[in-house]
Amino acid sequence: HPVQGSQMPSSTLAQLATNTNSSVRYRVACHPNTTATVLRQLARDSYVATIRAVASNHNTFPETLEVLSTNPDFTTRHSVVNNPNVPPRVLAQIVMSSCVSGNQPNQTVDMLKSAFPGNNNDVLRIIARNPNTPIEALEILARRESASPTPEPNSFIPPTQDDSVVQSLAYNPNLTPEIISTLTQDSSIEVRKILVRHPNLTEELWLRLSEDEAVSV
Repeated sequence: HPVQGSQMPSSTLAQLATNTNSSVRYRVACHPNTTATVLRQLARDSYVATIRAVASNHNTFPETLEVLSTNPDFTTRHSVVNNPNVPPRVLAQIVMSSCVSGNQPNQTVDMLKSAFPGNNNDVLRIIARNPNTPIEALEILARRESASPTPEPNSFIPPTQDDSVVQSLAYNPNLTPEIISTLTQDSSIEVRKILVRHPNLTEELWLRLSEDEAVSV
């Protein structure tokens, strides 16, 4: 069992990683003493719970997380973006992929649907708040260009980003004044209220918020 502070040797865990019992391999994937090399091996496991555990393990290689970021299992991708080892470029790729799939109804959408089925807002909320997310991805989210990857096929107006995603973005400590400027004009009052406490507000942006049409802001 993956007990924190366990004396279980990594060499023993490596042997157990090839056990025929899927429950044993799952526990190896969860264990804090399992090496990144063994986790890379388990990332190709046939048992989805084991793959999810690899995505959550803080020993997993960034390169392994990048591969798992396109896994068809939503929980796996959700765990990847929560992992502190996830490469910033992966966070940006997910945002940009969502943007493409939401706004370009062509063959690319069908490909991306298999990678990002259903509503991807839970993943995007985590990315939006992550201080490691690249600025270019934050800019896309601020402009609400990113949208649900399952738009109406005949819609002429692309759907906009969910309010909850932009609210999470407003909490990101690395927002530039340019991004904050975009958000001070966001349609969501809650987003503008959150910005009032942002550490990167400039005097000009303070003045803009002080003149907001919403009295709560």
